[in-house]
Amino acid sequence: MAKLTLTTIGSGFNIITALNNNFTAIINAVENTLSLNGAVPNQMQADLDMNGNSLANSTGVVTGVETGTFATVLTDWVGFAGAGIGPTFTFSKVGPQVTIYGPTGGLTQTSDAITFTLNAAVLPANLFPTGTRKVMVGSLVDNGLEQIGSVKIFADGAMTFERYVDTPPIVVTPWTGSGSKGFLTTFHMSYSI
Repeated sequence: MAKLTLTTIGSGFNIITALNNNFTAIINAVENTLSLNGAVPNQMQADLDMNGNSLANSTGVVTGVETGTFATVLTDWVGFAGAGIGPTFTFSKVGPQVTIYGPTGGLTQTSDAITFTLNAAVLPANLFPTGTRKVMVGSLVDNGLEQIGSVKIFADGAMTFERYVDTPPIVVTPWTGSGSKGFLTTFHMSYSI
């Protein structure tokens, strides 16, 4: 669709009027563009549709921001006993960077398990990494005490939570076979898909 339409100028009495109308149309079309040198007005008044194309040579451009939640039930977890409602997590995804935040109010559940895993397909598919990712986390609970550890996020969305001993040397240690396990409200983790 043409952004500028000019009148064809022939000969005759209205040549000056036709020229003036064309000049006015050109001025209006130029005023309706963004300025390379910053002359005002120079802001968008409608969404810019890139039609699937990227912006080249730009910095600080944030696109594709997604936020949401995903709920779990206790049977989605290996390491929690029983059935019922599990934690609901919130997430934000900015481009390829995903951040998952712990459940409001936290969640702990008594368990004698020594592994702690979220089964595949609970994590929304748009948060699956292309390969296995491992990130350090805090705000885990084991045997009623706050723990540090890591989370392995697999390409199918499964997550394995590992506990570290908090005294040097820091090494992966099995979860204790008793007490409560879970998350504090301050739990969060970030990874790139």
